[in-house]
Amino acid sequence: MLQECANHIVDILYRDITLDREKRAIYQYGAALTLSTVGSVASILLLATLLGNLSWGIVFLTTFISLRLPGGGYHASTYRNCFLTTNGVFLVSFAVSSVLFHVSSVIEITILLASSIVIWFLAPITNPHRPVSKQTFHKNKLIVRGMVIIYTILILFGECFLSLHSLFCIYSASVTAVAAMMILAKL
Repeated sequence: MLQECANHIVDILYRDITLDREKRAIYQYGAALTLSTVGSVASILLLATLLGNLSWGIVFLTTFISLRLPGGGYHASTYRNCFLTTNGVFLVSFAVSSVLFHVSSVIEITILLASSIVIWFLAPITNPHRPVSKQTFHKNKLIVRGMVIIYTILILFGECFLSLHSLFCIYSASVTAVAAMMILAKL
């Protein structure tokens, strides 16, 4: 169904805009990827709303997407599996956040730091079906490492000085999810 929608979108583009016919497959891939991503994001925001905490959904998406794009990790074999995996990871992260909300700060900080260290050493993980140049690999490594440092410092500051405990919990669970996806890709 996703491919059919992507094909329909590309048909409309070709009807209304002059495009290179040889690039049709690229446009179809881009349309399918966009639809899949929008569907996953909308689903996670809907789930977060139904679970009573839209802000956790936003923090999860921001953290998960911003670290996964340059950092890589496990890639599902189909758009459907990607959708299900991403939503499943969100639900697990939401549940872990709820548990973290009630445990010692020492445990939360330990989990966050351990997950950040995993990301630091494993990222970026390239998709074997989409290899990148050495330059892009090293650029992504610097981006992920910089983000892990900055995000962790900011969230620890927020936890210690601004009493942003619930955001700290979902952030920690989200970083742990990214680390788990990287470990899964390595296995």
